[in-house]
Amino acid sequence: MSRPVPIWNVHEQYEDDIIETLENTFGALEYGDDLLTALIYAASNAVEDNFSDYLSELMYCREDSFLEELDELNVKKYFKEALECSVSYMLLERCCGGAADDYRKLVDFSSVINFNTRETLNALGTAASDISEMALREISATVRNLQIAEKKQIRTFAEKPKVQYPNNTKNISNSERSFDNGNHI
Repeated sequence: MSRPVPIWNVHEQYEDDIIETLENTFGALEYGDDLLTALIYAASNAVEDNFSDYLSELMYCREDSFLEELDELNVKKYFKEALECSVSYMLLERCCGGAADDYRKLVDFSSVINFNTRETLNALGTAASDISEMALREISATVRNLQIAEKKQIRTFAEKPKVQYPNNTKNISNSERSFDNGNHI
């Protein structure tokens, strides 16, 4: 039996919580006033923290590519630039839809051209996918927790009002069964 995949969407009321999650996970965001800039800076921080894990594979497979003649410092530079653009684009596409196309127009993806062999492109794609997945998992968990909290607040039935009984029962008389009422049915 298959398990349903939870589909989540970013709504405006979730943005502050998502920004807080991104800051807690990937460090302080240089500009995090709105979700778009927070995603871009979180992507940059995530790439900074993780790109070295993938650099050795790229250094190994750069033969016959435009990266082959470059020293390690320049390979790092191009790799980091390409990763930041790619990860930012993926986060924006998943979380903000059309904003990713606007972002693509503003950012120079020219560093991706240097990854012109199957191996180097695979190294870039694997790193971009893994780093994006880290960020998207955090965002997904935050959104799902917010959605669960919202569902718990929604009630389909009104809660029963609490009935307040008087503390002093000595003054209450049951006039229905008193001697004054009589005993006829």
